[in-house]
Amino acid sequence: MSTSEIDASVQAELNRLRESIDNIDAA
Repeated sequence: MSTSEIDASVQAELNRLRESIDNIDAA
C-alpha cells in the first residue's frame, strides 16, 4: 500500500467522522 493510498483512506475516515459529529450536533 502506498502512502497516498493510506492518506486517501485516512482522509475518507476523517470525513465520515466529521459527518457523524455534524449529525450528532444537529440532532
